Amino acid sequence: MIDASRVEKEIERVGEELDMPTPTPLGIVDVRPDEMRSLLHVIAEDRPDKAAALGMGGIVLHKVARSLGFRKAIVTSMRDIEVKRSRVLSSVRAQRKHRHVQYVSIYGVLRECHSGILEPVQALRYIKSITGWAGCAST
Repeated sequence: MIDASRVEKEIERVGEELDMPTPTPLGIVDVRPDEMRSLLHVIAEDRPDKAAALGMGGIVLHKVARSLGFRKAIVTSMRDIEVKRSRVLSSVRAQRKHRHVQYVSIYGVLRECHSGILEPVQALRYIKSITGWAGCAST
């Protein structure tokens, strides 16, 4: 099982190996492995932690992904996720006024849900608010 502490230790190990040690402890909040796409999604606490996890040119994260058995890895900061959620919510609110672009908004919400930025319950709430659908009990 791959968890945040294991990824933190691996980032520190690879950083030392490449002579790019992290000056402060890393803040890895969550790790979301996607076995199907061989993708490791690392969520850092803030942007400096994101930069430390990437390493110069992304080499540290690339080597960490390979050592953990993944083909590719991405890192996102919690702040980036919060901004993206805020933008999605703002878009959803705007779509209430313009029904002709509902499909595009619903597609965007589903895409953000699939990428892990929105939780499924949040996505359902947003889709309900876009369409005005009240077909089931609210969550």
